[in-house]
This record gives sequence, structure tokens and C-alpha cells, in this order.
Amino acid sequence: MRRHLAQADGRGVLSVDGDTSPVAYHLTAFETTGDGRIAVKVELKVPRDWLMERRFGAEATLLREGGHRSVVRPRKPVSLGSAISVSLETEQACRDSDALARLFPEFSGRGKQNATEPSRPPPPTEHSA
Repeated sequence: MRRHLAQADGRGVLSVDGDTSPVAYHLTAFETTGDGRIAVKVELKVPRDWLMERRFGAEATLLREGGHRSVVRPRKPVSLGSAISVSLETEQACRDSDALARLFPEFSGRGKQNATEPSRPPPPTEHSA
């Protein structure tokens, strides 16, 4: 069982066999029950045709904000029969919250990303009639 901790969005660069493209990505942090370790899921969507034009194999490298790299993979092989938008993802483990802050600065609120902690409700908003 996992407990959801936080999520954040970022902008980075995806590299496939030397070709690059700017991309947006989404991070979700979970605490694994029992051992206190933290897992971070990295997800992004990429046009299938862009991947196929670059003879995408099984993995690509995402250069995230802060210069950190993540190797991302599709859940199943990419082909002409794949959806137009292909999801690439990976999951990385962190020992603790210090490692999380060091490896995933997107969660700290620095930079252009949008970090949220779902355990805290958003501030109330006023609706005009």
C-alpha cells in the first residue's frame, strides 16, 4: 500500500537517440507503507509520430529541471498501432525526504513548476454572482 504525498509539474527536455524536444512532465510522490521510503513516478506524454521518426526503441532520457536525468519508458512497445500520444514513465526510489528534496527539487516550489500537497485543502475562493 502506498500513501500519496505530493505532486508537481515541470518542464524539461526529452532526448531520443540524440534528438531533443522540450516537454512538460508530471511527478507524483508516494510513501511506501512500512519502510518509510519514498517513490516518485515521473510521467510525460509524447507524440507517437515524433518517437517513430526517431526510431525510438525502448527508452528515452528526460532532462528535468535542475539538471537531473530520468530514463523513461513506455508501458508497451511503440508502433503505428499505438495511440497518437504515448505515455512515457519511470519510478525512482528515495531513501527519505532529504533525498527526495535533493533528487526532485520540483517538489520544493523552486522554479517554474507547480507543486501541490493534496493533504492540504486549497484556500477558499470567492465566487462572484
